[in-house]
Formats: sequence, structure tokens, C-alpha cells
Amino acid sequence: MMKTPVLIVDDDLVSRELLSEVLTKEGYSVELAESAESAVEVLQKKNIPIVISDIRMIEMSGLDLLKEIKRRWSETVVILMTGFGSVEGAMAAIKEGAFDYISKPFQIAELRSLVRRAVRQFESTQSPEPTRGKNEAWDRDRTAHLMGKSPKIVDVYKICARAALSKSSVLIVGETGTGKTFVARTIHENSSFSSLPLVKLGSEMKDETWISTLSQLREGSLMIEEIEGLSHEKQAALSQFLDVREKERAQFRIFSLSQTDLGKLQQGSGLKSELFYRLSTITLELPPLRERKEDLSDLIEFYLGKVSQLNDRRSPRLTAEASGLLERYSWPGNLRELEQVIERAVALSNSDILEPEDFPALSKAAIQLDALKSADAPGMFRDGPSATLSSLESMEREHISRVLEECHYNKTKAAETLGIDRATLYRKCKAYGINLKEGKA
Repeated sequence: MMKTPVLIVDDDLVSRELLSEVLTKEGYSVELAESAESAVEVLQKKNIPIVISDIRMIEMSGLDLLKEIKRRWSETVVILMTGFGSVEGAMAAIKEGAFDYISKPFQIAELRSLVRRAVRQFESTQSPEPTRGKNEAWDRDRTAHLMGKSPKIVDVYKICARAALSKSSVLIVGETGTGKTFVARTIHENSSFSSLPLVKLGSEMKDETWISTLSQLREGSLMIEEIEGLSHEKQAALSQFLDVREKERAQFRIFSLSQTDLGKLQQGSGLKSELFYRLSTITLELPPLRERKEDLSDLIEFYLGKVSQLNDRRSPRLTAEASGLLERYSWPGNLRELEQVIERAVALSNSDILEPEDFPALSKAAIQLDALKSADAPGMFRDGPSATLSSLESMEREHISRVLEECHYNKTKAAETLGIDRATLYRKCKAYGINLKEGKA
């Protein structure tokens, strides 16, 4: 097997010899250059796919060398090193096309991993997949919320199509991030109500504002969020609204959204049974992503294409290890979380290949889950339905805690990221024992 050539450029002899020793042991064919000018001479004579260069050199800098390489050998992958790390230096390096930028001293394991990734990046440019164009994965007329071929999502298609032909009230239930709002809009826009307004009533609205907005609707569609949390005042106003509009034979319909499953919504919530039946003529249950894993690869391709086009770059592909990581994750935030995770990976990666390192939050969650399994935590990971419920609740708690931490405990931003309102965030945090000020139980 032919060894991959790597060119090391550094005016420090000790640094050159150390890097040469490490990479030679890793099986690379190493070339050395003591200056940027010497490196250009080597590249003119030999085809070298990977260049590792120091930035600060006496005459021609590593940044100048990077520019020259990208001008003359555009597919060569360049890694820049520096003993004087700065955000300005990193931004300049990445802007000019460096594959990565690392500060000395660095861990040997970090260097090995980085060079392996650089080789994969170079190989991807030499043999691009013929079926993967720059933006081919994303079609503006498609949406991930109604996409896939799993039996559960196909059932959703059918119910949506039939609901669009009727004027009956629709109850849509599903976990956060499954697309309840989008599905309601899709049915509305494909129904006889499409030319009429679609008014959204959020559960975070005060009773007076909520009831006032409701009373102003004469025709069209209502989208009511989190009906399980409606106050007695809101329920009474809604029942009266239904009575009046039915007597007037007005053109209206109601979409009710809930994160509570049908059984609990009917019996265990504060929603009056008479009102529940009036709102649930048609019921539509959106499956969580963990129950439609056969759709995951298509959804990933969709989001990769969408995010790449928005960022005006070629759509990357996943390594087998990264794909496995995404497959194993339970996705408590469902489609919204999947899109956010992929958007972050694409935005921060400078490679056409995404690896597990590009999904640090998922890697952390996987490590924590493995640790819990190894410890055989009480009440978790045992056989039976209760074990599944416990682990899913644990994952949701971990997900909410992680989002709060990433948002620096900004409740509004965290709620938006999670796809819920502030009231729901407070309710879930209370149920899971999460301190909103510190993020601790």
C-alpha cells in the first residue's frame, strides 16, 4: 500500500524532527522543508497532498505559503501551526483556506487525528461521489417534517391528505420538535380554508389576551398550542366560541397541538372531556424520530443539503463512525434537534467529511449513556416498558440541561432552541428538578 506523502514546513529543527518521527511511525511518507520557499520547491517536484506548516517563519510566512499553495495546488490540504495562538490568526488561516489551525504545544493524539482527517479530506476531492452535487440533497419544495418512507410517517401523510379535504377539527400530538405546527399549516394551506386566516394562540399568552384574540376570529383556522395546559378560563371561552360559531355556521376549524399522548390527554390532563371530544374529531400522532430510524439517513441527507446550500458550500458526507453515532442517539429534540446538530457541524467544519469529532454534544451524550449502563443505574436500562420510559426521560432531562447550559441559562433563547414556550420550559424543569439559575438538580 502506498504511503501518503506529508510535507512538514518549519524553521525549527527540533519541531521538524519531532513531527517527522511521529508521522513516520504512523505510516506516512514524510518530506521536510526548513522554509516556505523550500516548501514551494518541493511541491513543484512532487505531488504532496498534505502540508503541515508553521505560521511564523523568517521571510515567507506560513500564511503566505498557504495562499501560494491554494493558488497553484488548490486541492492540497494545508494545516497551519503556531506557538502564538490568536483568534485573528485562526480567522485569517481559515479564511485563506487552511484545513485547520492548531497552537503549539499540541497533543500527539490530536495531531494524528488531524492528519487522518486531512487525508480523508484530500481523498474526497479526488473521487467525488457522482450522485452528490453541491446542492443536490436539498429540494426547496420538500420538508423534513413530512418526509420519509417508514410506516408511521406514511400514515401521517394519509391522514394529512384526508384532513385537508374536510372541515373537521384536528388534534395533533407529538413530542417537541416533531413538526406539529408545520403539519397544521400544511393541512390548512391545502384545504378549502387556505384563503382564510390561520390564527395562532400560544399557551404563554395571558388569559385576557388569549380570549380577546379568540373572540376576534370570525372565520378561518385556529391553531391552539399545548391544549393540555389551557386554564379553566381559556377552556370556558373556547367552548363558548365553538357554540357561537356553530350556530352561525361560520367557516372555521381548529387545530389543537399537544405534547401529551392521547391517553393522558383524555384522562390525565386538565382538559375537560367534553371539550376534548370536540377538538379531536381527527387525531394525528406524529412519531418521534427514534421510532422512525429507517428515515434517518434520508433526513440527514436533506439537512446536509439544506444547510450546505444556505452556507454556499459543497454538501459534506459522514464517515461510518459519524453515521453510527447519529444512528445510536435517541434524538429527544427530534427533527428540530437533528437540524440544529447538523447545522452546527457543517458551520464549524472545514472538511467535506464529517466525523464523530464534529458532533461533540452527541459524543458526550454517548459517553454518559455508556457510563450509566456500565454502572447499572437503579431503575434504568432494565428490560420492559418502564426501562424505556426512564431512559427517555433521562435523555430529555440531559437534553434540556445541555441546551440551557449552551444558552447560558437565557430562558427565552433556550425555549426557542428546544421548540417550546417558556411556560413549558419552566414546567419541564420543575418536573426534572433542574435549577433554572444554575442548571443543577
